[in-house]
Amino acid sequence: MNIGGDGFPIRPWRSAGGSLVCTWWYHVEVTMENVPLEAWNEDGVKLILGDVCIFDKLDSRTLARESSDLLTCWVWMEDPDALPLSMKYNIFAAKAGHASHYLRRWARQGRR
Repeated sequence: MNIGGDGFPIRPWRSAGGSLVCTWWYHVEVTMENVPLEAWNEDGVKLILGDVCIFDKLDSRTLARESSDLLTCWVWMEDPDALPLSMKYNIFAAKAGHASHYLRRWARQGRR
């Protein structure tokens, strides 16, 4: 085919003729409920969603803290079905699990 003096070769399509396997990425809006405000940041989202996606950004409504019920973000991923549907977590009181009480008693007994 010749258009404006430039030649464009046209070949019939063949399934085995130079086809490439490629990954289609989805830009997914993820909305999560009951996420503690301490996790409303990039690190918190990565911890919750894991390695199934690549974090893009927090939604503007989330950044404005219009509602503290829903955390919304945008991620890139190969398979939206790989998103976790639920996750359990525990929230401990401040300094929970610290051994300072036992360390002080241990030090008073002369052990170090």
